[in-house]
Amino acid sequence: MPVSSIKHTKPNNDFDVVVIGSGAAGLSTALSSAQQGLKVAVFEKSSVIGGTSAWSGGWMWLPQNPYAKEAGIADSKEEVKRYLTSVAKGSDLDPRVDTFLDAAPKMVEHYRSTTSVNFIAGNKVPDMQDLPGSVTGGRSLCAAPFNGRKLGKNIHFLRRPLDIASVWGMGIGSFELRQFYDALRKPTAFIHVCKRFLTHFKDLILFRRSMYLQNGNALAASLFKSTLDLGVEHFTDVEIETFISNKNGISGVTIHRNGESIEIKAKAVVSAAGGFPHNQKLLNKYVAPRAGAKHFSAAVPENTGSIIELAEKIGAAISSDYREGAAWAPCSRVKRADGSVGKYPHLLERGKPGIIAVGPDGHRFTNEANCYHMFQQGYFDTYSDEQPVSWVIADHKAYRRWGLGWAKPAPFLNLRALKTGYLLKANSLNELAQKMGVPSDSLNETVARFNDFAAKGKDLDFNRGESTYNKGVGDFEHKPNPSLGELKKPPFYAVKLDSGSLGTFIGLKTNHECQVVNAADEPIPGLYAVGNEAASIFRGDYPSGGITLGPAMTFGYLCGKAIGKHFNNKPDN
Repeated sequence: MPVSSIKHTKPNNDFDVVVIGSGAAGLSTALSSAQQGLKVAVFEKSSVIGGTSAWSGGWMWLPQNPYAKEAGIADSKEEVKRYLTSVAKGSDLDPRVDTFLDAAPKMVEHYRSTTSVNFIAGNKVPDMQDLPGSVTGGRSLCAAPFNGRKLGKNIHFLRRPLDIASVWGMGIGSFELRQFYDALRKPTAFIHVCKRFLTHFKDLILFRRSMYLQNGNALAASLFKSTLDLGVEHFTDVEIETFISNKNGISGVTIHRNGESIEIKAKAVVSAAGGFPHNQKLLNKYVAPRAGAKHFSAAVPENTGSIIELAEKIGAAISSDYREGAAWAPCSRVKRADGSVGKYPHLLERGKPGIIAVGPDGHRFTNEANCYHMFQQGYFDTYSDEQPVSWVIADHKAYRRWGLGWAKPAPFLNLRALKTGYLLKANSLNELAQKMGVPSDSLNETVARFNDFAAKGKDLDFNRGESTYNKGVGDFEHKPNPSLGELKKPPFYAVKLDSGSLGTFIGLKTNHECQVVNAADEPIPGLYAVGNEAASIFRGDYPSGGITLGPAMTFGYLCGKAIGKHFNNKPDN
């Protein structure tokens, strides 16, 4: 039943499966469950569908996927596990890693052949660390662009791309990002960008939003469309009050919607509510002190961990002995015109030539071109501030070329970013240091030392630009090192970075069939968890981009199959 026809109606009180949350994990579970012939309802706390997945880059780490095999890229489960063990510094891997690696290729093949979900190969996207077992490409996939018109009126229930990370609501795909960077340098890129804007403005006039969906927005849209096609019922603006239990386990939920409490019966309840990046109590309990006294997450605000707290009350176990509690990412705070504050995740520009990052003492503290998780780890390992703060800095040439966070590259003027103080601008490094509140002598010394490294093409402090990943996030046209460029041309610019994350790693402990277990590792009948609600299979490590969405899609697929097997006596196919 289309969501538009049930938005203000009371849900039936009896389903086979209730899925809490509508990100990629929840929608994948709903889709897989519906394919087993089960009656499925998705309950979403927000007024829109898609969760944090709809704001994401849409990348999924899915080793040995069909696209890589079709391209002739050789890989093996043994090599993947060798890499994961290298990242984990020899520690034992979670037993669910085997489940994930076996099922991931099957999920991709199944969804691309039976649903509206499609992918783009990332055959040149490397693992994030050059370690034994790593590869230079073939383990990553991205969501393929999706035509929003296929959703009909339901497009208005899809979460829009993150406003501060898009251009007037237009998502820019990973594979076309270079075209936007080169728009003022290359005629073909300029033409591409002009066509994209013309299409976008036409969509705004006709539909009040973009219809050419990319990245995580395309993934959420294609999953949404696929679930609607199979009759999954979606309900927005739903608060989950309690789990209903009987002698056989969990038998439903009590929800609050439209001013009333309603009991919903279900054979299976799946928590896919996105973890707890916006729950300071749980952050203090499980993640502090690494998160800082105040945490600024780029995840959607509905990810408050309320379902995890409900599950704890009925005896669910939490996997908390992880090396890191969250997927760290430096975020800058953007004050919108309406007074709200957005969190911009700094994922890419740190590794571009002409850009560096410094701490409160004015010194560099890590390799800026490393992945966001490792970048933030570098700060935590260097400073012990109660409230971590760092700065990303660019000279005029780099700023115009790459932008800084919410402040977009030329020809954008970024007047609001300057007016609100988000973007600092100064005619000298001394002036910039004063505005930043860091020692000017330290900043001048840091920039001079970095410029010497850049001129020679070798970073003697942090080896920036030497790894495969570093080269990829740099500028392949820049020589001799794609990631190192001097900061020489004034004015200079800076943006403050806070401690943030893309989501939490710690979560409900689950088995290989996504069943939530208690302290004795016994399944709680009828209760399942997927996505960031379930404890990460990588135990706090960050081997590659897409390690959230890849397992979310895969375990959602497995969860639906497991529920079908447990409660409908259907074969595991």
